Amino acid sequence: MKKRIVFIPIFTALLLIVSCTKILTDPVESCNFDGPIDNASNPYSELYQKILDEYVAMGLPGVSVAIETPDFGWWIGCSGIARIEDGTVMQPCHLHQSASMAKPYIATMVMRLIEDEKLGLDDPIRNYLPDDMVSQIANADEATIRQLLSHRSGIFDTDENLKYYVDAFNDPKIPNTATEVFEKYLYGMPAYGDPGESYNYSNAGYNLLGMIIEEASGMGLGEYFEQEIRQPLRLNHTYYRSDPGYPENIPNRVNGYWERLPGQLQNCTDISNRFCKNSMGSEGIFSTPYEYARFLQELMRGNIVDSTTLLIMIAEENKSERMSNDYFLGIMHWSGDDWESYGHTGTSVGTMGVTMYFPADDVTFALTTNLGGTFTSVNTRRFRPDLLNELLNVTFTGKRGTGINERPK
Repeated sequence: MKKRIVFIPIFTALLLIVSCTKILTDPVESCNFDGPIDNASNPYSELYQKILDEYVAMGLPGVSVAIETPDFGWWIGCSGIARIEDGTVMQPCHLHQSASMAKPYIATMVMRLIEDEKLGLDDPIRNYLPDDMVSQIANADEATIRQLLSHRSGIFDTDENLKYYVDAFNDPKIPNTATEVFEKYLYGMPAYGDPGESYNYSNAGYNLLGMIIEEASGMGLGEYFEQEIRQPLRLNHTYYRSDPGYPENIPNRVNGYWERLPGQLQNCTDISNRFCKNSMGSEGIFSTPYEYARFLQELMRGNIVDSTTLLIMIAEENKSERMSNDYFLGIMHWSGDDWESYGHTGTSVGTMGVTMYFPADDVTFALTTNLGGTFTSVNTRRFRPDLLNELLNVTFTGKRGTGINERPK
């Protein structure tokens, strides 16, 4: 789901009709983290942990972070609770739902197919989708793969259809596939504008890309993910659609929560599962912050796609008055007075996260929480930008600070 936060009027309306009562209490399996940790040699280790603990004390259920710098290696830490119901303490081995942090993975798989000459960046998407689907989705007959990747297709976003959220929160029988979601919440909806005309974030566009990946590769999306990303990078604690029991039985998952009223956390793991099931590319990966960071690091270092392909992915800036960042082909871009970074945010029911790579410093960063940001609250705002910028400022300056321009390149 998208990085955007739904504001108060929608939140207030949903309070009257939303039910989120199912509590998942199966115990979390014990898990062991098998990645590198260099916390003891990091001079900022105690300060990092102090910051995490403070934000949990203010109201975040749990947080987890992975930071890699050339000087100090990997600092990996967490604080708070993975599952409130059974008191499971957050550990580095616990998995968090990606929300829109999945989009760079989808974009990477598209670019791998382009490298293999199975897709063309400017191919019309109608070449790879069923005719009856194309005829029902405004702009699907003209939009290109490039425009889907950059959110410039003009195709309506199902997340803008309030009925989709109402049904997801209240009806366990909400459609389980992206095709069914399209039929119920996208077909017949107007386009934002002509293809290529303007930037409009669309999760539906990335779900269409998931279908296009399957058509071009001849494989299921989860299988192609396994072949092109998980196995080559040895992401042993990253899971997607092809894994048995997905998404309910993914091992070592945290429970997801949302803040219905200030200070009142409610378990919404079952609702998060519904969104994962009917996503076809916009969200639904499960991983640890360390492996989220590793994927982005390998991508930005040119170790997954060719360097020329990577340059194409970050060559087209798409700006919008609604964004505080630029958007490339599946990759967000942030910049300040003397720094820049690439990555992606993620916000959905029961989860929030962000991954960032700073090329000038070769610094990699991933931060997650099991508090959902679909509905805004004091604690969602604390997570991003405050907690995010506190940790980044320590990384680059050794000092605390919440202002984004306080950290150098």
